[in-house]
Amino acid sequence: MLMANQVSAYIDAANLSRGADTLGIKVDYQKLRTLIIGDRLPIAFYFYDCTQNKPGESKYFEKIKSFGYNLKLTKIHTYNGQELKQKKTDTQMVADSIIDGIVIKRMDIAVFCTGDKDILPAMEYLLNYGVKVEIMSFEHCLAWDLKKCGATIINLTSIKDQIKRWLLGFGDE
Repeated sequence: MLMANQVSAYIDAANLSRGADTLGIKVDYQKLRTLIIGDRLPIAFYFYDCTQNKPGESKYFEKIKSFGYNLKLTKIHTYNGQELKQKKTDTQMVADSIIDGIVIKRMDIAVFCTGDKDILPAMEYLLNYGVKVEIMSFEHCLAWDLKKCGATIINLTSIKDQIKRWLLGFGDE
């Protein structure tokens, strides 16, 4: 039986990093996790990002994992010296959230930390099945379609100091 206020989160690290960079900040993912949980019971926290297996990445991802995130990493491939864009991150977020919220029903709140409209169908399905959906995004990164989907919007731009990383030396600067 599902207890109320069980939350899972789906963190699109590339989307959040781009948004934070435009504001001149870095996201502290430990603070973000604490903010998402609040007074709710954490069920699963997924951290989606890309990797090129470069020096320093391993240390960075181990630190993220130590905060309680399940890492979902996609290797970026190159072709003729150029990086290829990947879309697996969005697809994986959609699949994981549908499985968690509808198939195995292990959460009643889904928090998406992204502004990417590619995950809109998952949000709509979850809402239709009674799962509360929250979107945490920087205002300038939030797709218009997400603003009107029925989810609760949490504007990270207005609370950026609560998730800002103050100290350098984390391995991703």
